[in-house]
Amino acid sequence: MKTFIYMGSERGARGFNRTVMVYQLLGHNKPLYIGHNDKINAASTKGNYAEACKIISDKTGHRLSKGGGSIGHGYSMESKHINIYCV
Repeated sequence: MKTFIYMGSERGARGFNRTVMVYQLLGHNKPLYIGHNDKINAASTKGNYAEACKIISDKTGHRLSKGGGSIGHGYSMESKHINIYCV
């Protein structure tokens, strides 16, 4: 089971208003920095969880869900062996 944590903040790069940072928890709960996105416009995002899933997918190669229609599409990971928590 792989465990990731993400943190969202209300600050972002110039012209944007949200930042999401993602870490993977390794043995003894040591966080390993995976990546971040500081160019998020809150009006056009699917939320911090979806942004964290996209960062995890981009950096680790795990696939995003392909849910039917717009429900679940890109909002979560395809694998059930990944836990993602907000801190």
